[in-house]
Amino acid sequence: MIEYLEQYFRSQQRGSAAETTLQSKRSRLGQFLRHYEEIHGTSAIVSRITDVADQPEEIQRVTAVFDVLDGELESNDSKRQYRSDIDDLYGWLVDRGYGAFNPVRYDHEWDVAKRDNPALAGATENIEEQLIVLGLCAWGLRRSELATLHVENVELQTESPYLSFDTRKNGPGTVALIYGQDVLADRIAQLSDRQGWDGYLFPSPDVRREHVTGETLNRRFKSIATRADVRVRGELPASKMGRRFWYSAYADAVEIVIERLQSVAHEQGSSDPMVVFRNYLSEEKRREYLRDAMYDRLAEAFEDAANQ
Repeated sequence: MIEYLEQYFRSQQRGSAAETTLQSKRSRLGQFLRHYEEIHGTSAIVSRITDVADQPEEIQRVTAVFDVLDGELESNDSKRQYRSDIDDLYGWLVDRGYGAFNPVRYDHEWDVAKRDNPALAGATENIEEQLIVLGLCAWGLRRSELATLHVENVELQTESPYLSFDTRKNGPGTVALIYGQDVLADRIAQLSDRQGWDGYLFPSPDVRREHVTGETLNRRFKSIATRADVRVRGELPASKMGRRFWYSAYADAVEIVIERLQSVAHEQGSSDPMVVFRNYLSEEKRREYLRDAMYDRLAEAFEDAANQ
């Protein structure tokens, strides 16, 4: 683990982070890893995020560490700072290809993005802005992926709509469209009426470009946050907060499914519903359960905003 931490902090130094900031971050991450080792017998977190099949269990392991920190840290600001640093480390590991998923979950008291997401959705003024919030928060896209989203990436005429990408940061892949397909369809219909539309969902007003940049979407996201009066540690949230919300919602969905399987596990003579989830459900059934739970979580956020 030391090797990965050294690489991580070198990347932070290249990003011009102040030495005092890095010292504080080292302290917080060190405390997280010590607690992780005390509870789970190892601090080798990288080996536990290489297989997506291990994600439900790893979410629970990380949650157990957060529970310990929750009892140690006095202020919500401190808790959010720890969460932010831990999430950033896991995100870096995934982005560098060392891990397949980010297991960080966000408890209600720790998660700024979860509480503020409805406010962001409620502050949108048109279909394009709705798509920005949905793309970042409900679908978990990176801002560069959203900026380059093309109608050819979209598959709505199927029982389980999805986005497909030939190239993502970690290779080809698909993204399930569990919520918000109607806004996507409306945006496509809106642009289809434009003469000469080339298929990009965020076409650039600059004739030299086919689509806007990720940084442009980041600025628009911040503009929406300004209208919604949303702040994270006193500053406007960046677009990556949307992706963090998606991880939060997914972690919640996993926990909901596990809780629902508790009675099934009991009937089968097992005290651990994770055994049922991993060993007795088909991949198709696991996906179905997670989709349903994820839809409920997203609807809670976005429909609450629409009803305010």
